[in-house]
Amino acid sequence: MRVINPYVGDALSDMLAVEAILHSRGWSIEDWNSCYTDFPNRLFKVIVKDRLTIEVKDVGRAVQIVSPAGVQEKLDSLASKYQNGRTFFRYPVF
Repeated sequence: MRVINPYVGDALSDMLAVEAILHSRGWSIEDWNSCYTDFPNRLFKVIVKDRLTIEVKDVGRAVQIVSPAGVQEKLDSLASKYQNGRTFFRYPVF
């Protein structure tokens, strides 16, 4: 039985997994917190009239937008303007 959904996540199962990992490593919450680096981010929600117009591949690993043409390239271009920049596209699953 899979407890954690690696694509969507679940707060409760994620925290149980964190607790198990911290315990197995002998780490405190402070040890874990010292490993964290906060990066600035910007969140945009773009509403699409018809979600079926977006065709993707590799959902679950790294979503690549294949249609409409040029969208993935534009996202990659925007991300490349920043050191360690990346874009994230959450494919609508309804």
